[in-house]
Amino acid sequence: MPDVPTLNGTYLVLATTVDVTVEIKIGGPGQTSRTTGELSGSIKKVIFKDIPGSISETIVGPNNTLDNSTLDIDSIVAATSSASNYCEMLVLLKGGKEDKTYTLYQTVAAQGDNAVFSCSIDFVQV
Repeated sequence: MPDVPTLNGTYLVLATTVDVTVEIKIGGPGQTSRTTGELSGSIKKVIFKDIPGSISETIVGPNNTLDNSTLDIDSIVAATSSASNYCEMLVLLKGGKEDKTYTLYQTVAAQGDNAVFSCSIDFVQV
């Protein structure tokens, strides 16, 4: 089994009540997925659970509540497209110090194979 593409990142938040949001985009074209996102640390809550496909912009929480929390995102992307075995997950965060996009990708061996992505993003207040 190939290595699981993982990402460990940091997202800077501010001392404001502006909401931080997350959006998940799944690709390449025609691939299918299931994704779960949870906050751990100073705040514990499920942001989305077992959602198919791309996920529209979703509120994670206000900037000033996220310090010392971690957003954990796990996604299984199935190569269901007959055109390509390329799979990717884009994680777009907005509302903090600056917008940020994280990309994970993998080309699987055959149509019907899965790419498993794991992403852990720590929130740090500046």
